[in-house]
Amino acid sequence: MAAKKGENEVIVLIRVLDKGAKDKRDIIIDDIISNPISCGYLLDFCQKSYCAENLNFFMAVDKFKDECGLLDFRDPESITTCKEMADKIWADYLSLNSPNEVSLPSEDREVTMQRMKNPAEYKAKLFDVAMQDAIKTLQRDTLARFLKSSQYTDMATKVRAVHQMMLTKAFEADGAYQIDVPLKTRLTDERVNGPRDFSLDEILGDKILFREMLDYLEKKFKAENLKCARQIRRFEELTSEKKMDDLKDFAWDVYLYFIAPGSPFEVSCTNLDRKSVQLRLGCPIKTMFEPIKENTMLVLKQDHKAFCAQIQTKTLKERLKEEKGPTHSKTSFLSKIKIF
Repeated sequence: MAAKKGENEVIVLIRVLDKGAKDKRDIIIDDIISNPISCGYLLDFCQKSYCAENLNFFMAVDKFKDECGLLDFRDPESITTCKEMADKIWADYLSLNSPNEVSLPSEDREVTMQRMKNPAEYKAKLFDVAMQDAIKTLQRDTLARFLKSSQYTDMATKVRAVHQMMLTKAFEADGAYQIDVPLKTRLTDERVNGPRDFSLDEILGDKILFREMLDYLEKKFKAENLKCARQIRRFEELTSEKKMDDLKDFAWDVYLYFIAPGSPFEVSCTNLDRKSVQLRLGCPIKTMFEPIKENTMLVLKQDHKAFCAQIQTKTLKERLKEEKGPTHSKTSFLSKIKIF
């Protein structure tokens, strides 16, 4: 039950959940691994069960297929790129004594070795024979346990909740999502009076500068990349706190509000970058938004220089004064002396 081109993965996954509502045995492994969201939850289960090699192999080949689809095999460089990617997969999963070796029938190994001699002929299908055995193993040894796991339950609960929000258009409501703005400023009087060469990193971490740039971009109706970059930065900070449930919810929110097709603050990204995020919603890691962050920062650089040029020293002084709060003038010693 793979998602059709342009079809929302959440909706496809709802159909899978409905399919298994009466009897989970109606769900097959392809229903899970063909959808990057459910595949990510399966990955979390496999990693915690110390049986992730077959799924990791499948995911590596799936990525290989996606990247091969972008290559022009009339170009010798594309053939070289394909071979390099294939060699890495072989070294990681199929060669004898490889670090993540998957069990493979000898005849399938031989067929794959022969195919690797001519990657331009087989292209994205180079590993199809080898991958079938890994998929059969996942179906036979892993799927039933996953369907009884907490990961499957968590996935079902989250996806149904998201689907309900989609149906009620909750994402479109005003104030539905709040940006985690910086709580403090590192600005000083000396910095305010100095050159206005604030870096993007400095802006994203500073209460005053972030609010000023947010206001500047909102007036231009182009604040989505700043908001996204800020939330990704906050997500990266949260990873150090190791609160996995909170981290999953935060990752889902970043995806739903900035990355999912048609999201309220959708930023530009490739399908492959979006897919890489979907694969990690069930098992978040610090670097899962890295490609998205790189792209948002590139877009922000287009407005960064203009923002720094227009911001007024007077404005920053006022904001800094407000941040410091009211100052109480000290009473001098002489003022305390009563004159008779």
